[in-house]
Amino acid sequence: YYGKTYYEERVHSGLGAFLSSLVNRVMLWLQRRSLECFLGKKPSPIRWLDVGAGSGEFLASLPRERFVPFACEINLQGCALIQRKNITLYKGDFLHQNFLESFDVVSFWHMLEHVKDPKVYLRKCQDILNDDGIVVVALPNTRGLGFRVGRAWWYHMDAPRHVWLGNRKTFSLLAK
Repeated sequence: YYGKTYYEERVHSGLGAFLSSLVNRVMLWLQRRSLECFLGKKPSPIRWLDVGAGSGEFLASLPRERFVPFACEINLQGCALIQRKNITLYKGDFLHQNFLESFDVVSFWHMLEHVKDPKVYLRKCQDILNDDGIVVVALPNTRGLGFRVGRAWWYHMDAPRHVWLGNRKTFSLLAK
């Protein structure tokens, strides 16, 4: 469902390049900062698997002295970009991987809304997480301001790419 240019690095110039770069850096910093609350004093190195890692940009932003990044990506263009960032890569579907290691963190950044049965993905995490490991999930929120304002024009109303949408309540039921 994603065109050939989906994973291409976008080239902006002038003010557009500056603003795009600034917003991207701020978002990555906010992601890392909010996750430090969950990780607390967890000893380094933290082994982090990002499922549906896209271009690997988030993993590449993690400081290597604290994190060991791993990516699982199904798209070949995304895989090529991840490999350029020197990140350990599992190519193909997460459910079909035979992971040889365990992880401290498994993340799904806006990935689970693309699969028909997200519960199966969460179940697999039980097999690959360390005993005190955490799962990080970001999903479109149908109870959020964007949905309430945008409704049918909401950015995440993205069929057929988004198979299901939910909110905190539906995710809590899913995660049980």
